[in-house]
Amino acid sequence: MKGQDRGGDRAAPKIITLALAGLLALTATAATVIFTADKAEELGGISGVYDGAGNELTSDGLFEMPANMVFAVPTSESETANAGITVTATIKPDTASNKAIDWEVDFENAESDWARGKAVEEYAKVTPESDGSATATVECLQAFGEPINLTARSRKYPDVTAVCKLDYMSKVESAELVVRSGDEIAETLDISASGKEYVFSVENIVWGVGTMQEENVQTNISISYHTDYYNWVKEHTEIGSLDMIPAASNTVTAINEPLTFVSSKTNMYKLYGVKSAGRAEFDKGYAGYSGAVVRVTATITNGSDGTAPDYVSYWGTMLELTLGTVDLDIPVTEIELNPPQIIF
Repeated sequence: MKGQDRGGDRAAPKIITLALAGLLALTATAATVIFTADKAEELGGISGVYDGAGNELTSDGLFEMPANMVFAVPTSESETANAGITVTATIKPDTASNKAIDWEVDFENAESDWARGKAVEEYAKVTPESDGSATATVECLQAFGEPINLTARSRKYPDVTAVCKLDYMSKVESAELVVRSGDEIAETLDISASGKEYVFSVENIVWGVGTMQEENVQTNISISYHTDYYNWVKEHTEIGSLDMIPAASNTVTAINEPLTFVSSKTNMYKLYGVKSAGRAEFDKGYAGYSGAVVRVTATITNGSDGTAPDYVSYWGTMLELTLGTVDLDIPVTEIELNPPQIIF
C-alpha cells in the first residue's frame, strides 16, 4: 500500500548511500533517537517529532531527509508540527539530468500481527511539494504499531532510493500505584512512636500502540507532606510558624524500585519539617483530624538519555493516604530499680 502511487513497475526498495556513475543516489542521515511525551497539551511547545540525531522537527522548517523519524503524538495534535514535517532528499550527482522523485509510504512488514489488514495511508501521509519534487511533507495521522518506511525513489532509476524509517513511541496508558503493609493492601496510614512499614510500588503497566518503547523508562515514587494536614496543625495547635517548615527537600523518593516508608513520629517530623520545639504541638494535631496526612505521587518518565528532553512525564498518578490509627505513646522497654537491693 502506498501514500502516493507511481506508474510503471518498480524494484524492491533498498537504501543506496553511494553515488553510482551516471545514476542518481539519494541519501538519508543515519542515527537513532528516543523521545516520549503524553498528550499534546502536555508537550509545552515541543513538537513531539525528532529525527535520528535527536533534533526536534517542526512544521516551519525544511529538513534533510533523515534515516529515521520518531513521533510521540500525531502531528495534528502538536502545536509546532501540526502541518507535518517537510523533508528534502539529496540527489547525487548534482549533474543528473532527471531528478524527478516519487514518494511512498509502506509498512515495514505489512503481514505483521499488528499491520495485517490495515491501510498505511490511515497512519502516515506523504505529500510532495509538486510532481516529481525532491521535497515532501510527511504527517503522522495516528499511533501505529508497525514501523513505516518513507521512501524517496528516483522516477527514472527506480532501484535508487532513500528510506526514512518512521516509528511511533509507545506510551503508558495505565498503571497502578499500590501501597502495602506486609501482605495487605493499605488505605490508611497508621502512626506510632515506633512506626509501621509501608511499601509503595507501581504495578500492572499497560503500554499503548507504538513501534518502540523508551529504553530509559524511569519510575519515580515520592511521599510528601499534605497541605490539608499542614493547615490543620497550624489552625488547631499553638505550633509556631518557624517550628514547622515543610519543603520539597523533606520528600522521600525512590527511583526504579519500590519506596519503603516507616510511619514513625520521627519520620513524620521530617516530612513536615517539624523542629524540636514544635513536636509536642504537632502531635496534638492528630486529634480530631481524619483527612489525608501524606501525598504519594508516582510517575513514569523517559528519564535522561542525553538527546531527548529530560523527564518528560507521560504517566502519573497521585494517592492521598488518610489518617489511620494514632498511637503516640513511647513504649516502656525496661524497668530498673535503684538501688537494686535493700537489706533490712
